[in-house]
Amino acid sequence: MMLYIDTAEASEIKRFMATGMFSGVTCNPFILKAAGLGPSTARQLYDCAVGCGAKQLFLQAVGATPEAQLEQALYYRSFGPEVVVKGVGTAAGLSIVAQLVRQGVPTLVTALHDAKQVVGAMAAGADYVAPYLSEMYASGRNGVEEVLTMMRILSATGSRTRLVMAGLQDIPTLVQLAVAGMDHLTMTPAIADTLFAQPETEAMGAFFERVVGG
Repeated sequence: MMLYIDTAEASEIKRFMATGMFSGVTCNPFILKAAGLGPSTARQLYDCAVGCGAKQLFLQAVGATPEAQLEQALYYRSFGPEVVVKGVGTAAGLSIVAQLVRQGVPTLVTALHDAKQVVGAMAAGADYVAPYLSEMYASGRNGVEEVLTMMRILSATGSRTRLVMAGLQDIPTLVQLAVAGMDHLTMTPAIADTLFAQPETEAMGAFFERVVGG
């Protein structure tokens, strides 16, 4: 199981990476901006994440033109080998991903809303794809069914492309997808806190401490 924390806040990265349960950090331009960062200061995020032990940092390239996006993607990759470049799953975005793949850059195709988009991501050679579960539901789709279909496509074709589940809003859905075989999950700090909180278990832990202490 590979877990990623979806944030650009240094305090949250330090908190969750210290648990030893998270493999890395994911973010997007909105999350980066919310943390007071941007393309010119994204190196701070890299230094924080990798310094805390992140094996992967997913950074999304943006730009007014495909050339500008490609330039930013290569700039992000220059930070270090831990960087995985994210590109949006549009026709233009997939073309940029394909170029990056040819240059040996690990990539993730993001913002997937429909199972058919996995086909394009595989053709581009992407290492990862990220379906946006909450946004699928917002657009009227059955998000879980779309994700399960994506998983079946990848399995049936023997693809090396891996799903990284994004947009999780509740723990029951997380469990449902884990039962189906989803083993790469990114989550907000709020969802992560809920995942690891269990009052009954915490009460038993406190009980055992009292027994030992008494």
